[in-house]
Amino acid sequence: MMKPKKIIGDFSEKMHGMLNNDSEEIINKKQSLILLGGVGVLIIALIMTFMFLFFNGSETRGELNPSPAADSRNNSKDSIAVTVSEKKAEDNSEYGKYGPLASEVIELRIGDNTEKLDIKRIADFVDVTKKTDGSFSYKLKNDKLTQYASELASEYNTFTSSVEFVNHAGEKIELQNNSFGWILDESYTSEKLGELILGKKSVTVNLTNRSNESDKWWMRIAGAYGPCDTYGNSYAEVSIANQYMWVYKDGKIVLEGNVVTGNPNTGNDTPKGEFRITNKAKNATLYGIGYNTQVAYWMAFADDIGFHDAEWQESFGGDVYQENGSHGCVNLPTDIAGSLYSIVYIDMPVFVY
Repeated sequence: MMKPKKIIGDFSEKMHGMLNNDSEEIINKKQSLILLGGVGVLIIALIMTFMFLFFNGSETRGELNPSPAADSRNNSKDSIAVTVSEKKAEDNSEYGKYGPLASEVIELRIGDNTEKLDIKRIADFVDVTKKTDGSFSYKLKNDKLTQYASELASEYNTFTSSVEFVNHAGEKIELQNNSFGWILDESYTSEKLGELILGKKSVTVNLTNRSNESDKWWMRIAGAYGPCDTYGNSYAEVSIANQYMWVYKDGKIVLEGNVVTGNPNTGNDTPKGEFRITNKAKNATLYGIGYNTQVAYWMAFADDIGFHDAEWQESFGGDVYQENGSHGCVNLPTDIAGSLYSIVYIDMPVFVY
């Protein structure tokens, strides 16, 4: 017969063994899960600690030295104010040593142009020393002022040796320039500029408005300021070959007629070129070698050469000047001379060719 107890005992031992093995496996898995969970918690804690330190540190650094982005984001108005202040301080450091000259501006108006001298330009002309009492001592750089005056002359002198004239027939004639054009007085200009700079105040000077003060800046002044070939549309024109005169006013011929010019056979040719009326008078007396003559109308344009009436001439125009020419003046019939006198004015251009 079978022994039940034995079978039951064997089964119990097997089951007990199996349970023991399962329990150990489960325990091992639980331990592994617990270990992994701990490692995960540790990693998360480290990450959070690192992030905390990083962001907290950035805020601390931003307070000590805010970045431009943070500054403009949090306080843009303060940022602009600081920028302006720094720029102003930089300018002061560069030109502040010039004291009152730093705010000085000198303007020279020449025709339609303006030469502006602010501290950036003025600084080239001055050596400055700050004294112990806080005042300033200035010394002009005369060589620099002389050079600048020369540059102005090269830029603004209008005198040229010749001028191109377009006559009544539309022909272009090159004539010697005897009267028109401006030449700057470089010596006076450099000296005057020095005085203006040391005046320590802003000033505007018009060099071409024909005042007593402005005229001192020029060695030569003739006609309106501008290029020599800009002679306008009011002038007198004399053709020696044609023995004829045309007078223009505002571009239109207002007077014309025959004339008698200087006698070329006696060395008394009427000078050719571009001139201007320098003076005019009624009932004048003309003096010269061998003559003393009264005229009703006198209009000079080239020293002692000018237009005047000549009652002694029997005729005008043609070849009269070859035999009975003047001493160089332009002889006119009395009525023509009177009309011309009422038209011409001082500085009016005269072209003789």
